[in-house]
Amino acid sequence: MPSRHKSILLVLILAIVASAGEWPFDDANEGAGLVTDLRLSASSATEAAAWAEYAKGLYVLGGDGATFADAAPHFSRALLYLPDSPYLLRALIGPRLVAKDWLACMADLAPVVAAHPGAVMPNLIYADLLEETGKRDEAIAHLQRTLTTTAWSDARVVKELAQKLWAAKQGKAAAELYVQALRHESLRDDVSFVCAAAATWYAYADVVLASETEPGWGLRRRAAAWRKRARRQAVALAKRQEAVPAASAASGLDERLMVGSLLADVGEWERLGDYIDRLGQEMSSGTSRFAWADLRLRLLRQREDLAGMRSLYGQLLADMLIPRPLLFAAGEFYLEHDQLAEAIEAFERLQGMEPDNIGLRLQLAHIYLQANDPQRGMALLAPVSVLPPRGLLLRAYLWRKQGDQERAYADMKKAGEAAQTRKDDDFFDTGYYFTLAMICETTGRIDEAIELCRIAYKREPENPACANFLGYLLADHNRELAYARELIDQALAKEPDSIAYLDSRAWVYYRQGLFHDAMLVMADLLQRGVEQEDSDGVIADHAGDIFAANGYARLAAFYWGLALDKNTGDAAGKIRAKMAP
Repeated sequence: MPSRHKSILLVLILAIVASAGEWPFDDANEGAGLVTDLRLSASSATEAAAWAEYAKGLYVLGGDGATFADAAPHFSRALLYLPDSPYLLRALIGPRLVAKDWLACMADLAPVVAAHPGAVMPNLIYADLLEETGKRDEAIAHLQRTLTTTAWSDARVVKELAQKLWAAKQGKAAAELYVQALRHESLRDDVSFVCAAAATWYAYADVVLASETEPGWGLRRRAAAWRKRARRQAVALAKRQEAVPAASAASGLDERLMVGSLLADVGEWERLGDYIDRLGQEMSSGTSRFAWADLRLRLLRQREDLAGMRSLYGQLLADMLIPRPLLFAAGEFYLEHDQLAEAIEAFERLQGMEPDNIGLRLQLAHIYLQANDPQRGMALLAPVSVLPPRGLLLRAYLWRKQGDQERAYADMKKAGEAAQTRKDDDFFDTGYYFTLAMICETTGRIDEAIELCRIAYKREPENPACANFLGYLLADHNRELAYARELIDQALAKEPDSIAYLDSRAWVYYRQGLFHDAMLVMADLLQRGVEQEDSDGVIADHAGDIFAANGYARLAAFYWGLALDKNTGDAAGKIRAKMAP
């Protein structure tokens, strides 16, 4: 049967049923054992009328050129009969909400909420629509009337009203609303509701303290009272959950987790430890195990128990069903604590889950860079046709790590141009200028390198790294040596024990022809142990030049030899040339 014919038939059937007081039977049916009194009860008649209006709405929608606005009055009348029907409510407001037509949606709902001030869902949605159209005060007033009409019997109304009061900067009213609500026994039995109350009280304590720059004794006392109330409620909830027999608690896993999270939120860490110990055996397996593990991680983090966190993250990684948020948290933890192999494992699994997630791809490529594995980083970025500015910057670092300075330079320039197009001023930090300057120097673009250092120094004149880098670059290329020395002295004034800055001072003295002064600085520097700071052999090479200038040929050869061990290619060739007799 075509759908339109079905709709017509449905309309006819429901209309007949809705209007029937009784069904007429002929005399032949008398005594045949059939029920002849088919009069509908009041509730049945109401329901039939509702679905008849709904069917009419569907019939209208099936007409040529019909719009939802043509059918909406029928759906609205249907909801007038059955205001608590979620199905009819969705039918009425769903298309309006999708189209974000708030005013039309309010007009459709207005007769329903006027006729049924105690119907919870229509009134909640109507209040949301009032707020969405900039009428927050009216939304609050509407919910207050709904709360009175429903006699505080529905937790949803209280929670929604509290949220709107909080959003309106009426924290005290929201907190006191929960105090009043919990005088009603039916609401005290709702664990989710009580958790929301305690969380609001604890948050309101922060609002009280933030109301003044230097809160006095009275404000601190008020805040402490709200926090005490919240903690007392959290502890009471925990005791209630612990008292529930394991066999009866299977359906309350979410509530147990909610209470545990509340204990953490209000700072009841010791009580949370007891809570986890008592319920751990029941909660550490099955569907709740990951949420429970997340709660345990919060406690371990508070206790600064890194060993415990490592152990738990290790157990979680061994579970192939670990959810994405925990897997990401594990990767971040391992990164923070320089466990690159474990971080790579976590982020490789994440990237496998979301191969099209560019952010994850970039983060994993950056970890490969940290792990000195630029080839894998390049392979990961290769399929991406258009990289964002920070992706181009990352690829430049990878090229640089592989020794391809020209490609690194090209990507750095592209990254800068893309960031300028996007007006991303935060992109141009000191690190960007420093890295590009080093690449420019390596590729022979000395003037550009110096100009980049000048920009960095101008942006952060108080940053000793900026002053030292510009000073060293000028000294290394025999430019403005007096100014270079001034810059290096400025850096050392702030960080007098910096090995890098002391090397710069020795080098600028050397460039100025102050060979003895340079040797004194270098000798003092070498006594400090510079092996870790001299991974590229620059300090050893400088030491060789300085000792040679002072006539200490054997010392010079020794330090050039150290520098040679850390260099290859042209750099190694230049050192060998200095060592030749």
